[in-house]
Amino acid sequence: SSIDISSKVKLNTSMMYMYSENDKARRGESSYMYTLLRFNPIYDVRDWIDPNGNRILNSGTIYSELDNPFWDTYRNISWDKVNRTMVNANLTYTPNNWLSFNGILGVDYSTTHGENVYHPQSYMGSGASDDSGDFGEITQYDRAARVLNGTFTARSRHTFSDFSLMAVLGTNFNDYLYNTHSQYGRNFSDPNFYSINVTDVDDRRATQSMSQTRNVGFFAQTVWGYKTLLYMTLSG
Repeated sequence: SSIDISSKVKLNTSMMYMYSENDKARRGESSYMYTLLRFNPIYDVRDWIDPNGNRILNSGTIYSELDNPFWDTYRNISWDKVNRTMVNANLTYTPNNWLSFNGILGVDYSTTHGENVYHPQSYMGSGASDDSGDFGEITQYDRAARVLNGTFTARSRHTFSDFSLMAVLGTNFNDYLYNTHSQYGRNFSDPNFYSINVTDVDDRRATQSMSQTRNVGFFAQTVWGYKTLLYMTLSG
């Protein structure tokens, strides 16, 4: 939106909200593409689950046989959801025809919730065959990100006979703040209910991290002109 506060002051504002969901494909040796390339062609890849919801095995155990690509896609899930809001304000003050001031302030705030799950019967979620096994594992995280940025400039224009001068003096700043909480758990009490609450209490872990970066800069520029034919620019 645009508002003329007075003949010398103008304000422009904008706001944007975005929501996104991202279902992620796995990478590495446990990815569905990798397991599809290694899948034995004598078996039907579409036979990946039995009527009781168990994983169908062809040549080994859950500890030694890589997952069927369909099993990996539908049982080993990985996703995140993002809520993001961006607000910007632009204020211009023009006291006369040769001088103007401009200030821009922006805020970008987002929250992300993501989960990564290996089913208890999957190759990566079953653990080693020489112990009691993992019986599934889940990693989830919540991340809050806040980005502040702003710019202030002063501009001056002058004309002297056949010569012209434009001068700009300004500063800008950026402030990045990230706060992340993550949890890990394994050994599901219910193999088909994906939640950190149904993992073994003794096998849960939690971490928190925070990162903040601030940058401040200054800049200046002058442009000399002669009859709109020849210009010289100095910047710093």
